[in-house]
Amino acid sequence: MVKILFFVTLAVIILIPPVALFLITRLLINPVVKLTQITSKIAWGDLDRRIDTTGSDELGTLAKSFAQMQDSIKERISALETAEEKYRNLFEFA
Repeated sequence: MVKILFFVTLAVIILIPPVALFLITRLLINPVVKLTQITSKIAWGDLDRRIDTTGSDELGTLAKSFAQMQDSIKERISALETAEEKYRNLFEFA
């Protein structure tokens, strides 16, 4: 009985760290790395990258905020391009 309990305890001690590391990597580190990579590309002007906003945790909220900022920047750039074209046409016709 003591041997069985010893081997069960040993197996649990051996299995817990890899399982914990796998879960931490999969659930926390990978999404943060992915969000960081996409926001870095957006910061360099690649506004066509879409951010995954399906999460409902803090990281999902952060991703939604980044996506809203991205959409706002795209709208403002579009408005500036429209205004630039309008005033360029006015200048050319003048």
